[in-house]
Amino acid sequence: KKDAGEKFWSSKIRLPDYYSWHFNLKGDGFFKKLIVGDFQVNVGQGLIIWESMAFGKSSIVLSIKREQSFFTPYQSLGNYSFERGVACEMKHHKIAMDIFVSSRNHDATIYKDSSGNSYFQTLQTSGLHRTVSEIIGMSSVTRYSGGISIKYEDMANHIGWNLMGDKFTLPLKKGDNAYQLFTPSGSHFLHASIDYAYTYKNAHFFGEEAWNDQKVALLNGVLLSVSKSSSIAILHRRFDPSYRSFFDNAVQEDSRVGNENGLYFGFQFKPNQKYEINAYADYFRFPWLRFGNPGPSIGKDLMMSCKFQLNKENLLFLRLRTKAESTSTFETADYHTLLDIFSSSMLMHLESRISSKMTLKCRIDIKRLLRQDGSKGRGLLIFADFKMKSNNSNMDAECRLSVYNTDSYDSRMYAFEPGVSGTGIIKSYVDQGCNAMILTHFRPVKNLKVSFKYTVDWKWLTDSRGEGYDRILGNRKSTLQVSLSCIL
Repeated sequence: KKDAGEKFWSSKIRLPDYYSWHFNLKGDGFFKKLIVGDFQVNVGQGLIIWESMAFGKSSIVLSIKREQSFFTPYQSLGNYSFERGVACEMKHHKIAMDIFVSSRNHDATIYKDSSGNSYFQTLQTSGLHRTVSEIIGMSSVTRYSGGISIKYEDMANHIGWNLMGDKFTLPLKKGDNAYQLFTPSGSHFLHASIDYAYTYKNAHFFGEEAWNDQKVALLNGVLLSVSKSSSIAILHRRFDPSYRSFFDNAVQEDSRVGNENGLYFGFQFKPNQKYEINAYADYFRFPWLRFGNPGPSIGKDLMMSCKFQLNKENLLFLRLRTKAESTSTFETADYHTLLDIFSSSMLMHLESRISSKMTLKCRIDIKRLLRQDGSKGRGLLIFADFKMKSNNSNMDAECRLSVYNTDSYDSRMYAFEPGVSGTGIIKSYVDQGCNAMILTHFRPVKNLKVSFKYTVDWKWLTDSRGEGYDRILGNRKSTLQVSLSCIL
């Protein structure tokens, strides 16, 4: 893969700056899976490592449990969240064991202390190598990692013990800001956890208890079937402020595991195949400071959605969501005040199957924001999506036209956008403008697939877009992606 602004060939980059490969062998005996090359590791509920794509709270309120194979071959375009080495999955009767070793390079900005010793503060995740500083930081830190998981499985029930270690060639040092007080430092890190799943009658219990350096992160939940038409989900989490992992991804409010306590209630009511109601309430607390937040804070997140299957061809989806967070603002050394930030949103989504080969999707998403200073924010996103397949299924195309209007970054909007070769992104919409996208998949022969994606984004009332090295003169940005896949 080559990103915009990167050189395909330079004095340091002798190959494309990113390439990925893997060899995946599956078996039916003692050895179940062997992966050599690039792969992803997924453990428990994501407290120590979860590298595959996973989402948090959503309109599907019962999907709060992480479920994925321990090892999966890596097939994405990202440069960050994967391992490079050997992974092996074995099983004998009810005992399963997974082992992996990995060695790969990461991008980082290197600093020097007063003694001249090198260190880094964060790993770069963008994968961009366009400027002198980005090229210097390319593959500047090597990470050696390994792990083992031993699990006892009996039907849908299991209990497992997981251990993972990381070693960096340069030490990690925390910054001087107050919110970075509990950031880990050093070059060796060890994480361990116990995860479980157990079904008793109409209740399914699951969870993971993890620790590193005597700091604990706990996540436990239950999925309960109350009746044929209703179900309940409960999830409790308690993450110590000093608990940290590099590739965690659990169901939580913040972006990283650590410094969070929360309780989630979800309810689903589905009387028949035509109607479905989902709702959740999530109450959370951050005991310590976060980036951009000068003190501990509390908040709540409420959502309710309704899905109506009007007939075989038409589906209507409605969602209401409100969120409030109290932020501590220290005014003097003696006391502090709590300022609330409120946001509310309404989404309406309509899908219509025009024929067996054509589908139309339309969406309206509205957001309102009340800031700490009393000012109001707003966001609007409208898009229409048209998808068509050929009669012989050798070609399909998808077109989307979006119009958006937001007054700031705080009121930005999000929508999923498909990509080439089975990939996709969560696209953010900021400022005012419109976006057009066309995606085609063509199969000239049985085992060959060619994908093209072309997008154009116009910004209104501006003569440039982006900042720094991402700045583009003019109000238009176009992107072309091409993918070639061969299945042998």
